[in-house]
Amino acid sequence: MSFKLLVAVLPALAIACTGPPTNENGLNLIKSFESFEPSVYDDGFGNPTIGYGHLCGDASCSEVTNQPLTEESASQLLASDLVVSLPPITRT
Repeated sequence: MSFKLLVAVLPALAIACTGPPTNENGLNLIKSFESFEPSVYDDGFGNPTIGYGHLCGDASCSEVTNQPLTEESASQLLASDLVVSLPPITRT
């Protein structure tokens, strides 16, 4: 694939990479495997993480403005993370 074609297709791929919202049962299942952390912590691999496993963009997790998180705001963050993560999982 040529570079110019790739550059032309990337915006369409970004739009296509959003999935359906996860229902409450799906969120609860994921939460049963993840622990809730209201503040930034090290995930054991040196990655700053917050909430139910949200990988932060920087050491202070500056993209998450309402720190420390409540369980409700951590659930909303998890749901928004899943919108991006689900399409590769749900493709048949």
